[in-house]
Amino acid sequence: MTNNRRLTTKGIAFFGALTVFLLLLHAAEEIARGQAAQQYAGVGVKAAVLFFILLMVLYVFGIGWAWKERRLGYGIVLLASAGAFLRTFAVIFGLGNPDLEAVFAAYTTEAVGVFIVFVYLAIALTSLMALFLSIYALVVRKRA
Repeated sequence: MTNNRRLTTKGIAFFGALTVFLLLLHAAEEIARGQAAQQYAGVGVKAAVLFFILLMVLYVFGIGWAWKERRLGYGIVLLASAGAFLRTFAVIFGLGNPDLEAVFAAYTTEAVGVFIVFVYLAIALTSLMALFLSIYALVVRKRA
């Protein structure tokens, strides 16, 4: 195992785990605001939460498989990171429901609103890093 590959694997594990933690904060914030039912029209809140938990478990298993340098793990991290990045990208630029200004305005205290905006930006950054590292791991693995 080369040193670069090991650093890539550690980076995927770090940024992937941080993304999972931040996504859990994001989900808790949506549930607390009561927005989970509005965003997933036709699906109950309990079903949406169960689906989210299953996705997070799959993401954690993908991180574990990536740690073992399995292509399946890199692929799962790639898809989950791409989904997390595209979702937060849409919220940040107002392309999705809700937009970032509506999220900030939903809170009565400015400090909580700033923290939630920070969580959205951190999700975008960490998921993008995990995405790039998983692409790199798949390309390097293919060449080796």
